Amino acid sequence: MFKFIWRIVILISTSYGIYGGVYMAPGQPNSGFLLYYTTQSNLWCCLFFLYLIITNRKRPWIKGGITAAIIVTFILYQFVIVPYCLKYGSMHQLFSPADIAVHYLSPFLVVIDTILFDKSQDYPWYTPFQWLLIPIIYFFYIVGRTFFHRPVPEPEHPYLYFFLDITDIGVQSFIHNIIGITLIFLVAGYFVLIINQIKARLH
Repeated sequence: MFKFIWRIVILISTSYGIYGGVYMAPGQPNSGFLLYYTTQSNLWCCLFFLYLIITNRKRPWIKGGITAAIIVTFILYQFVIVPYCLKYGSMHQLFSPADIAVHYLSPFLVVIDTILFDKSQDYPWYTPFQWLLIPIIYFFYIVGRTFFHRPVPEPEHPYLYFFLDITDIGVQSFIHNIIGITLIFLVAGYFVLIINQIKARLH
């Protein structure tokens, strides 16, 4: 029962954060908010935990991947995006209830869910590299949108994020950022594996 309640809370946190972002301005829904990686990672968690609640099935590989993905949401926001927004300004409402839900509360709830309820798995050492498929698909999606001149919420950054805007930061900085983001994803993935190994030893 506690697991069920915990996962309902995850659904509430992710859903509220997404809704609050889309309807940041009353009466003016911003569908562009759905493009952001933060929204996508929360949406993945929301749909996956809804699936778990309805079916009671276990999909540990997928669970590990989306756990790593939403950990990255917290890391990028806290240590990259927030400092940038505080320095240069942003259209986003930093630390609003919806903002806290998607960037802090949801990642915390998902990680604790992994610690409390997941059984240890025999993951190969290279599993975090497999989980890189998630950001790779997202990256090509964002680049593809820009290539076809699809509108984004912040036109000054056609690649949606300032650290991916190759026209603004240049090729060298772009490559450095891609390498850095890839390392962050791998760190998050191996963090999930470490949790898994600790749980295995405790049992």
